[in-house]
Amino acid sequence: MYDVCIIGAGVVGSFVARELSKYKLKVLILEKNSDVCSEVSKANSAIFHSGYNNKPKTNEAKYCIRSHEIINQICSDLDVEYKKTGSLLVSLDDAGRDSIYEKYENGVKNKVPGIKILEKKEILSLEPNISDKVTLALYAPTTGIINPFEMTVAACENAMENGAELKLNCEVIGISKNKFENQDLFEIKCKDDNKYFSKILINCAGLYTDKINNMISNDKFFEVAPKKGQYIVLDKLEGEIVNNVIFVTKDKEDKKKRGVIVSPTTSGNILLGPSAEDTKENDSTFTTNKKLNFIQNGAKKVCPSINLDNAITSFAGFRPNVNLFVENKDTGEIEKEKAKDFIVKQSSDVAGFINVAGIKSPGLTCAPAIAEDVANMVVEILGQVEKNESFNPKRKKVVKFKNLDEASRNELIKSNKSYGNIICNCELITEGEILDAIHRKCGATTLDGLKRRTRIGMGRCQGNFCTLKALEIMSRELNIPIEKLQKSNQGSELFMEE
Repeated sequence: MYDVCIIGAGVVGSFVARELSKYKLKVLILEKNSDVCSEVSKANSAIFHSGYNNKPKTNEAKYCIRSHEIINQICSDLDVEYKKTGSLLVSLDDAGRDSIYEKYENGVKNKVPGIKILEKKEILSLEPNISDKVTLALYAPTTGIINPFEMTVAACENAMENGAELKLNCEVIGISKNKFENQDLFEIKCKDDNKYFSKILINCAGLYTDKINNMISNDKFFEVAPKKGQYIVLDKLEGEIVNNVIFVTKDKEDKKKRGVIVSPTTSGNILLGPSAEDTKENDSTFTTNKKLNFIQNGAKKVCPSINLDNAITSFAGFRPNVNLFVENKDTGEIEKEKAKDFIVKQSSDVAGFINVAGIKSPGLTCAPAIAEDVANMVVEILGQVEKNESFNPKRKKVVKFKNLDEASRNELIKSNKSYGNIICNCELITEGEILDAIHRKCGATTLDGLKRRTRIGMGRCQGNFCTLKALEIMSRELNIPIEKLQKSNQGSELFMEE
């Protein structure tokens, strides 16, 4: 029995749980995968957007600006990597100039601080490796880069430290609302045959928000229409090719064709992408030659000197775009219309059921502010709710051996010898860091979960030399036979036999 149940442990669900743990509430998070941050939140551009791209007076614009007001404190409290790099929206031909002026006006309306338009000479002084075809740029100094894995895990971990509970491998298959002991409660059935009861139900299921909504509400007013994006990651050898996040205005001939982003990352790599393709599948995370070639060609247009031979991996992710079902006033027929804003509201026909849907870009940026709004809704619905006076906003700092100076490393190894055992040479990850990632609250139980927490296997060799060592440690610490360990979700064993 819980006060609040949250479905989905992505970045939004995790921050909602953390925000609710500031109150004396019994909070449960249900996640269908084997780890948090396993879908939309794990595969994106990792950019903390400034807010000039959002339509004024929308939730997107409001949340984006609010998150910028609180993100420094949040990252300090949660020990999350975040850096303000600034961004440039560049035009590589005269056709993009109008778009830049439009975005500038939009940013002014949204009160984005410090934005300004730069001419070619100023652009090249900031970015000497950018194409000399650049004509104009919109500079936004508040744009930043963040580690999305760390951001999600940290929020969920801190929520758990403050009393929230997390259930993994719990896919919701049915929801009803009934009276129990004179209370209207949600009954949530999971695929593992467990049932949970709660006063409030919050739908943060990302790509599956429409399915969750339709399990309990007769107001089936939206559907998720995923948009797939593919990316390429370059080795750290290319890490200084750009200083700012580089966006490009839309293609001169095809206004629907987006430019490729060239962005630094908190890990020192360079991220290229994404492509953009409509799809009916939300789990087809394969990449294709066609889209990767599009990304490579686009990156070369932005930075001609970029060395694409230093690509070390590629991946794909999804935006949970939403279509609304609306009535045509002339014909009376129901038509689909692309949602122009996030959906963050209580259901029209089910009291206590809150939808948080369509959280596409800049969803990663907006998550902390969305969580504040949702928590306020919960408090308003429940009435008088006491503050959790013992709430601790800070999580225990994560040791990052590669960032320490030699003296600090030596002291750390003296206190704990496991930090002297290097497991991943590319990223300089130690056994001590792996042990910490496993044994924390919201700890890693899969190889991908360990990678997201420590970056083991994410370097130039992509795990060729460290994977087996890491799995041996996981097997020992989790007391799971090595052939039973999973790469990601159930059924993804890494070995066929001894």
